Amino acid sequence: FLSTEDASARGNYGLLDQILALKWVKNNIMAFGGNASDVTIFGNSAGGACVGLHLISPMSRGKR
Repeated sequence: FLSTEDASARGNYGLLDQILALKWVKNNIMAFGGNASDVTIFGNSAGGACVGLHLISPMSRGKR
C-alpha cells in the first residue's frame, strides 16, 4: 500500500483491487436487495488500516 512514486517503493496495488471490488458492489448491489448509496466497509487490524486509507485516498472518492 506504500508508494513513494519512485523506484524505491513502487506501491502495493491492494487498494486498487479493493476499489475495483467496491465499484463492482456499487454496480451490482441492487441485484442483492441493497442500496448503492449505503455501503459500509470495515476491517480489523490491516483491514482497518485499509478502511482508513480509503477515507483519505482521492482514488476512493465517489466509491464510498
